[in-house]
Amino acid sequence: MDEEKLSQLLEEVFWGYGQYKIDQAKREGRSFVHYTATEAALSIINNQEIWLRNSGVMNDYSEMAHGEACLRYCLFENADDVARARRTLDAVQEGMFDRTVQYFVDSSQMRRAFTYLLSISEHGPLVVAPGVVDEESQYGRLSMWRAYGSRGGVALIFQQEPIFNPTNVLDVYASPVFYGNPDAFSFLFNTALNNVERRMDEIKQIDPEVLFDNIKRFIHFSSLTCKHPGFAEEREWRITYSANPLAEHISDDEFNATSKIKREFRVINGIPQRIYKIPFVDYPEEGLEGVRLPSILRQVVIGPTQYPTVIFDSLVMAMRRAGFPDDRIRISTSNIPIRT
Repeated sequence: MDEEKLSQLLEEVFWGYGQYKIDQAKREGRSFVHYTATEAALSIINNQEIWLRNSGVMNDYSEMAHGEACLRYCLFENADDVARARRTLDAVQEGMFDRTVQYFVDSSQMRRAFTYLLSISEHGPLVVAPGVVDEESQYGRLSMWRAYGSRGGVALIFQQEPIFNPTNVLDVYASPVFYGNPDAFSFLFNTALNNVERRMDEIKQIDPEVLFDNIKRFIHFSSLTCKHPGFAEEREWRITYSANPLAEHISDDEFNATSKIKREFRVINGIPQRIYKIPFVDYPEEGLEGVRLPSILRQVVIGPTQYPTVIFDSLVMAMRRAGFPDDRIRISTSNIPIRT
């Protein structure tokens, strides 16, 4: 089996939900938005980089626990799912189910400790109906503005193409969040098992270690991208970076000398922490283009605030310093009234 067919097979077996969401976003011209405080937005523009922070300092740490609970339900608690998974995976290679369970147990703490995230929100579709443009890109989303209070938040709206770039130059991945309880996740879990059974003859042609690597990736990303259905209106995607624990002992200078993604310690809201930084830099020789900030940042929306003019002027100056031509400086102000 050649590499192209192997990649397509594994994608169809394990990544159907993610591919469906990517195809939908491309088809409907959806955009991806990072809601943040004005100070952070100015830092992103001035430094031409965006930060990934450790999962342990997320706004709600229970978000990580939810994905783990969904997997635990399918691998330990739901007798039907456990029996089905054991039967299917062991039909590929004896003992593969037990290896999968052991990986889930062994990797849980490490996943929490060494995963770095950035949350972006899906807007769109860009055109809701003929002649009707998505108003979220004009006004932003009320619930997200409420999260940043009345002092003024900013929505950075990005072009979608570089987010889906398959080169993985930075080892950073964009994944849609699945909103559902463990029963709903069980459906996705069983869909993957259905795919394995349906294509068993082809699956058995794959090196078992290559297959197991993909099972581990399925476990890993499922854990990171499952959220309680009550958060569904956020329409979140997660940009994730899984740090190599073996590289944690070297200095940041040593790490940064050989890595395109950069690392440093910062104190944020009084909490000292390690961050990873995605630079807005093109690597055309490796197939990554359109990432420079004047190319990827399509629009800026200023949230409801008492100081829209001051924030507007600050953003204009920052974008000019960052190399945006005047026709690429697109800033609007959301006039959604927020009750305080």
